[in-house]
Amino acid sequence: MAAASIVSPLVKAALPEGLYKSVDSSLRKSLPVGLYKAIRLLGKEIRLYRLHRAGVKRAKAYAEKRGLKLNIGCGPNRKEGWINIDLSPRG
Repeated sequence: MAAASIVSPLVKAALPEGLYKSVDSSLRKSLPVGLYKAIRLLGKEIRLYRLHRAGVKRAKAYAEKRGLKLNIGCGPNRKEGWINIDLSPRG
C-alpha cells in the first residue's frame, strides 16, 4: 500500500500533478520517518474533526423533530423520508 501524502488535499487540488508529487517526495525524503508519519496522522485527525463538526451541525437540524426513521449503515442504499446514517460520507 502506498504511503498517504502529508500535503493538504487543498494544496493537492491547487498544484499541477507533477509539482504535487515533487513536493510530497521532497517532504518524505527530508523529514525523519517518525515526523513524516506524525504529520500524516495529524492531517487525518484534522480531516476527521472537520467531518465530525459538519455532522454535528447537520444533526442539530433534527434535534426537536419526533417520529424520525433511521436507516443505520445504509451505504449507498438511501431511503427517501429516512435519516440515512453511514460511516461513508455518501451515506
